[in-house]
Amino acid sequence: MIGPAAWLAPHQGAIATLLPQRISDIDPANKVSLVMMFSTVAMLIALVANIVLGACSDRTRTRFGKRKPWIIGCLALSCLVLVAFSRADGIGAMLAWWCLYELVVNGVAAAMIAQLSDRVPPRWRGTMSSAYGLGQMIGGQAASSWSRSSSRM
Repeated sequence: MIGPAAWLAPHQGAIATLLPQRISDIDPANKVSLVMMFSTVAMLIALVANIVLGACSDRTRTRFGKRKPWIIGCLALSCLVLVAFSRADGIGAMLAWWCLYELVVNGVAAAMIAQLSDRVPPRWRGTMSSAYGLGQMIGGQAASSWSRSSSRM
């Protein structure tokens, strides 16, 4: 439950706050259509990234395990990419950084959800899957609440 909340809260915060604000800073007249375009591209990248990076984590063999290098590596990369995104000075550069961000953050999700079948006995997978879903709801709602309250300031 903690894992999905911990990656989803910052991700949702970036989507709800950072992305629209950066687009508005550069091109306020086209903000709505650009946010829609960024979101559409992000969904397509997430679709492919989850499948491809999940398969890559399935094939990984390290002394740290299959999933941990993907989770930690993609988390670190997502932080660096968000910093680069926040400093981008054009829509094209922002879109490129956002695409890379979506790729690496979905690498976290793919490896994290795949751990359920690795670590949880079959009879408990439904319960743990529910806990994962609850963590996603908590992370998403926490980010939404935070972004709404920070936008009022």
